[in-house]
Amino acid sequence: MIDEEVVRRGRLKKLIDAGVNPFPSRAERTHTVAELLAQFDALLAEQKTATIVGRFRSIRKHGGLTFAHLEDGSCRMQVAFHRDRIGEDAYVFFHATMDIGDFAELTGSPFITKKGEKSLDVHSYKLLSKSLLP
Repeated sequence: MIDEEVVRRGRLKKLIDAGVNPFPSRAERTHTVAELLAQFDALLAEQKTATIVGRFRSIRKHGGLTFAHLEDGSCRMQVAFHRDRIGEDAYVFFHATMDIGDFAELTGSPFITKKGEKSLDVHSYKLLSKSLLP
């Protein structure tokens, strides 16, 4: 077993020990990533939330803020996890258990970053499938 797989299996154990099903049979979504980007301005103006499902392609931590790219079959978009928004425990748990390649369900509200990138401010997340191999 390669080192990366050992680390990921350790994270899988953390999920199971915490009572989280790492391979749930259902997911809910309101938009594909492409639909969310197409309706972005309207959702932003109305301050509506959206739920998307996809695979993490990158995860970048910056103190109490983490940016990631989530990709589904339609498109890729940036998502942001604010420690203050999702709570300290959920933020720490995210970093202790999530990896690039994992599939997740994310619910949040659209916002535009300081650099002008359309993003989803994540309010809650749910693991859909743990990726054990890099």
